[in-house]
Amino acid sequence: MNDIYETPKAELVEEGLQPDDKRKRFYKISGIGLGTFFGSIVVGGYLLAQNYKQLGQHAEAKKSLIYSVLGLVAIFAVGWFVDMYVTIPDIVYSIAQVVIIIQIAKAHQGKALARHLASNGRFYSNWRAFGISLIFMAVLIAIIVAAIYGVAYLGY
Repeated sequence: MNDIYETPKAELVEEGLQPDDKRKRFYKISGIGLGTFFGSIVVGGYLLAQNYKQLGQHAEAKKSLIYSVLGLVAIFAVGWFVDMYVTIPDIVYSIAQVVIIIQIAKAHQGKALARHLASNGRFYSNWRAFGISLIFMAVLIAIIVAAIYGVAYLGY
């Protein structure tokens, strides 16, 4: 017989991750930082976007890609203008990108990633993030070389 005063038995699920999400894989914050260091802020934005897609937040994934490309353009612009007046080592720009992307990842995905880890969820290896950064750098170098040869061919 059912006791009408008994508390219903229901599994409470926090917002962001569902019970079947243990099968999903995410990039760790350290992997996002590693990818950003070796591949630029665009790789960090891509890895954030992949995590957002796993969380079902497709609009946020698109925003992270757009903002990371805009961030790269801003870093190039700042580097170009600042270099006119002051010489700053290039590592400063890399470190700034890593710090920014790690803080963004902690603020926007930190709780969801911590819940996923607590539920014994799976994460991609940091080597995968490193590999993605190398692929991005190879593509970027190919584009730059093609642009240089294109400009040289046109005689500018």
